Amino acid sequence: MPYRLILGILWGVLMLGTDLLALDTLRVGNNGNVSWAGQTFGSIVQPLPAEYKVSRFFTEIGNVPGNVIDLSNLAVVSPQVLVKTLIQAPPELLSGELALAEEKLLDAISSVPGTTAITPSQREGLSLIRIDFADDIPLDEAVAQVAVALAPVRSAGIDPLILPVLLSPDHVVRGENVALRALGWGGGVTAPAIKDIPASTLEAILLELIEPGGAEDAFARKGVFGALGTFIVLDLGSPIGINRIRFYPRNTVQSAPQYPFQTDFIRQFELLAHDGQNLVLDGTGRLVPQLDDFEMLLKTSANEESVVELVIDPAQTARFVRLKSTSSFPYELDEFEVFGEGFIGTSRYISHVYDLGAPATWGNISWREKIVDLRTRSDLTDLTPQASTCRVESAVFATPEAVPSDYGDCGPTARFTADQGYTNVYECFQTHCGETVLPGRQQSTGPTANEPSRPLGSTSGISEVIVRIRTGTDPTPVLYKRGNVQRVSDDQLATSIDSPDEQLARDEYLDLEPNLEAVPPQVWGKGEIGEDLQNWSPWSSPHQGGEREGGTPVLSPGPRRYIQFSVDFLNSEINVTKALEQLSIEYLLPPIAEELVAEIFPREVEVFESVDFTYAVRAKMEFEGVKGFDTFELLTANRVLGIDKIEIWELPDRLVAEQALNADIVTAPNGQTAVQTSDGTQHALPYTVESADGGSFVIQAVTDRNAIMRFPQITRPADGGQMLLKIKFRGRVLLYSTLFRGQAVLSSQTGSIQRISAGNADFLGEGDLPTASGITVLSPDINKGDLFGSFAIEPSVFTPNGDDVNDAATIGYDILAVTRPTAVEVQVFDLSGRLVKPLYSGAALSGHYDHLSWDGRDANGNRVPPGLYLVSLSVDGDARQTSRVRTVGVAY
Repeated sequence: MPYRLILGILWGVLMLGTDLLALDTLRVGNNGNVSWAGQTFGSIVQPLPAEYKVSRFFTEIGNVPGNVIDLSNLAVVSPQVLVKTLIQAPPELLSGELALAEEKLLDAISSVPGTTAITPSQREGLSLIRIDFADDIPLDEAVAQVAVALAPVRSAGIDPLILPVLLSPDHVVRGENVALRALGWGGGVTAPAIKDIPASTLEAILLELIEPGGAEDAFARKGVFGALGTFIVLDLGSPIGINRIRFYPRNTVQSAPQYPFQTDFIRQFELLAHDGQNLVLDGTGRLVPQLDDFEMLLKTSANEESVVELVIDPAQTARFVRLKSTSSFPYELDEFEVFGEGFIGTSRYISHVYDLGAPATWGNISWREKIVDLRTRSDLTDLTPQASTCRVESAVFATPEAVPSDYGDCGPTARFTADQGYTNVYECFQTHCGETVLPGRQQSTGPTANEPSRPLGSTSGISEVIVRIRTGTDPTPVLYKRGNVQRVSDDQLATSIDSPDEQLARDEYLDLEPNLEAVPPQVWGKGEIGEDLQNWSPWSSPHQGGEREGGTPVLSPGPRRYIQFSVDFLNSEINVTKALEQLSIEYLLPPIAEELVAEIFPREVEVFESVDFTYAVRAKMEFEGVKGFDTFELLTANRVLGIDKIEIWELPDRLVAEQALNADIVTAPNGQTAVQTSDGTQHALPYTVESADGGSFVIQAVTDRNAIMRFPQITRPADGGQMLLKIKFRGRVLLYSTLFRGQAVLSSQTGSIQRISAGNADFLGEGDLPTASGITVLSPDINKGDLFGSFAIEPSVFTPNGDDVNDAATIGYDILAVTRPTAVEVQVFDLSGRLVKPLYSGAALSGHYDHLSWDGRDANGNRVPPGLYLVSLSVDGDARQTSRVRTVGVAY
């Protein structure tokens, strides 16, 4: 049972009728209390600027390394829509055409209801209009309203692109010159082989190549400056789709009669591109491409065109573009233009550090995820694998019921289009091979079970969002160090010079300049920059399932005062991306306890044997205001056999409360889990025992994956201190290594949950070494045997007469040492070896199973003759296979 599902069961058991919600929520993004850019809207949480490491000795302050996510429109939490329109016109006409188009767009948008602000701006032939909407208008509705308003403008020949404003990779309108944006994305242009021009002069000349206008300077290799072997490399800063490359000398595309160099074009060259993958470190510590990894786009030894223009159709992903002269003919370059489209391929958002004001524990993290799919029908067709003599056609249907029988490979997808905004559709396919029409997409090799074809328009596998979290006890996860330049072998220090009890801060670090001539000498210089793993946890593993309702538990430790998250966007298609509308993190403030440390004992046991365990939880409760708890959920690998006693102590040695339960956990005749006491009486769950002092001890619920116990509330001692909860239970270990996690709950407040940390909770018996304390139980001998703990049939002889007495045989077995779902098969044979009836075939994990029975009938439903029969159980484990056979008798 998944952890999130167990949590849901826990709330259903404990919180029915409770309306007091303890959890607060940090909501970042649309309709949240903090914007993606860090502005707060009614939140008590304080955002602190994010710092990220750029190199060994330098950090930046900001949310987006490389500036590949545009945060300029993400300073508010209200719904916003962005209209982008690229105007193609000669340079001398561009300004007028852009103004005319923008006037028409603004006139159409002014009629959209619910808008609160309309903000136009321009950038190199691109009109950008941001439309702010009232908080109560859903984003999808806002997009749809703008699309309707702009429909008449489209018919007039203007083609605006309508985008929802979300946290997503930066986007390029088809035909936009991405070379102009390279510097903003952390890229640039270089000419590594040129050494005959001063570096500062060369840098200025190269920048002219990608900046618009200005014919005074050009990148020229004429006269004494050799041309053969010279090359330039344009780094776009991040992978992006490119569809056209153009370069030319002066007085060509842009008229400049005072510079009549139109014939000085490059005549022999190689034009190459690199997708930005598999980069290597150069001597300066930069990541650069290897020459062998470049892809040749165009190679010529007889160019006669002054304006070289290469159309790339379909567009391809590239980060680096390289142009090399392969002859000694003099040449010059006035402009080097690379036109693109789509979304940045790889980008990362780093949130502010959020200061909650005091240590808090974490609930779930969740996010609202949307898909922005700007592919055209031709784009999609190009991606479809087809047989050489067949064609694939697709159609969209509103519901599954509307799909005709001659369509197949249907898949639901929420797609964004410029005309309709977000719509939920079912896209289905059929393959035409001559006059034969086949449902679905038939590939040339034929469909296979292991490689199902992806529905056209689906984003499965082509866009991914990865969310991680880290938590800390101080404001910054970055660790700055200073080094003594006179004693370079000494360890570098991370403390402030002026305040040695405090960490070295960024501003003080940046001011470090050694000066041995000063009095006294200033010996401290900048040291290494790293991650502060003493006060901060490392980045968590990616959170799975956060897009589903309810989210998924935060994986980072708590209670902590500071929290930060990161979002990585990974796109393998140019015009498709996932985007986040909002991200939420639940937190509990104040927490249940400052710290919950748990351990189990014994920690090395025999496989399958019933073991008396003690599970101890030490609650640190020094500061005032901690909530305490009255419920504990123990997460188990299989159902516990019994719960015998619960003790509550105030450390070091005062017993506060205790209760013997001596309860066996059994399956009742109705199939439900129940408690059986020493006198043989069975009780339904929850099972309550009142202690002598009036406190209630309750076995709330027991499943194959957890046990929930309730007891008198554990609260902070009057002067602060530590409390200890001890749970004594019986269980069996069926794996080499079994982890017993747990979490404390305050049942009176929904959301008051705090997970334990493994450690030394208390001395639990002889052999309980503090250095070995933890929540992992080992059974080393498990790999020496087979995959079964037990295999039994009750009764050994049964009478299937239909009188409800011994009418069936129950089959129970235990599977051991299986760490992933493995094949299990149970079959009945007669003594000659003939198969009588298959009872079960499926997958299972380690655990106890008693769900099977045989009613004495064969596979056709006929009663079998009386006699002995063989029941075979086989398990195909991780590394070995085991089979066992038991006999059962049938009598009438």
